Amino acid sequence: MRSYSHFFLLLTLLPFSALGQDIQWASAVKRFSTEYSRTAYSAKQVLGKPDKLPATGESPVAWAPSTMDNPNGEFIHVAFENPMRIRQVVVGESNNPGAIAEVILIDVNGKKHTVFERTHGAAIMTSGGGLWHTLFELTDYEVKEVKVLLNTRAIAGMNQIDCIGISASDTPYSLTVDAVVQDTPLPPAENLGPMVNSRADDMLPLVSPDGSTLYFARKRHPENIGEEKRDDIWYSTLQPDGSWGPAQHMDAPLNNEYHNYVAWVSPDGNTLLLANDYRNPKAGQQVSISRRAAGSWSFPQTLPVNDMYNRNEFSCYHMNTEGNVLLLAIERGDTQGDMDIYVSFKRPSNAWTKPMNIGNTVNTVGTEGSVFLAADNKTIYFASNGHSGYGGFDMFMSKRLDNTWTNWSEPLNMGPAINSSLDDFYYTIPARGDYLYFSSRQETYGG
Repeated sequence: MRSYSHFFLLLTLLPFSALGQDIQWASAVKRFSTEYSRTAYSAKQVLGKPDKLPATGESPVAWAPSTMDNPNGEFIHVAFENPMRIRQVVVGESNNPGAIAEVILIDVNGKKHTVFERTHGAAIMTSGGGLWHTLFELTDYEVKEVKVLLNTRAIAGMNQIDCIGISASDTPYSLTVDAVVQDTPLPPAENLGPMVNSRADDMLPLVSPDGSTLYFARKRHPENIGEEKRDDIWYSTLQPDGSWGPAQHMDAPLNNEYHNYVAWVSPDGNTLLLANDYRNPKAGQQVSISRRAAGSWSFPQTLPVNDMYNRNEFSCYHMNTEGNVLLLAIERGDTQGDMDIYVSFKRPSNAWTKPMNIGNTVNTVGTEGSVFLAADNKTIYFASNGHSGYGGFDMFMSKRLDNTWTNWSEPLNMGPAINSSLDDFYYTIPARGDYLYFSSRQETYGG
């Protein structure tokens, strides 16, 4: 993931359930004026439920026309799977809202009905973004398609549409995030304080399964190795009073002048998965293993993953408890967006299979990363800017539904107790699940 300035927060982990709302979202794109690209920012990004809102701002998971401020205007025409009589149209304006000029309904006989037209070009909203509604009397015809026309000259910049929906309700639709709901409210997140966090950039927390050691990466600290002071591995140990002790710098060979961080800790605490190729660090991103014996860590050995490559300068990794399933957040030829989550399996020969994309239920044309596999070997936690959320990157949860590792439950946002209007990453929990740790831009010590 991007090396932002994130800092650790701590909160109690409790059971959860899910909530949702009922509305029919567009299921097909019929026509459109232009699109920014054929994947990210494409017209098909309006389909289905919101992928960006209620968070706002430029996003690859919302439609954007190919040019800004087009004097000829722009339009998008969508269809719905189940024609129905309706009382409202909902449009998710996720970036630079206020450009909607006309909304036309198309009934099952192909007849057009204009239900909104702005004659003076005045903007309803001028900043941020959100749900736009037009309400009217219940139609006496069934609506199968909706066409939305934009006056993009009215609002400067990239105008983006996240979703288009229809409803028979006369109450303006209220957007809710599909989030986990705690049976008992979570206590406020706590910054781990100056013993762990510093004025440098502290990120990538990973707690050992027994909860006794917290590993993390620290960037631009004067004790880091090399002139550029790239990411080095640091750690803190849990004290008898339950506090975390002063952060300690990990010695060589686990730290060198390149980027280093711990991606996984074995249940006994004596094996580390590391994000680096220590024998040939300039050859490209790899993942390595180091084992501790007699109090010392061995020189890391590169994990032999078949056809291992990453086109992105960033990466994230995690393993299951048994150490035979590897999750990778990287960019490859079949990646949908900036980074996707992949899985690789250990063979009897100790070689690892070619990374396999876990599918588009989890992965989007945005960025997925900071993946963490829980002790149940089924639940993953990951960061994404491609699912509906509260900020830039939010943390999400999904459960594996079978042994293919490509069939997953619909991701649930971890909720506002964890996710903020900023970026939240790198969720990690000990095996007993009583606390969780993550990185955030909230209440930071550093830059």
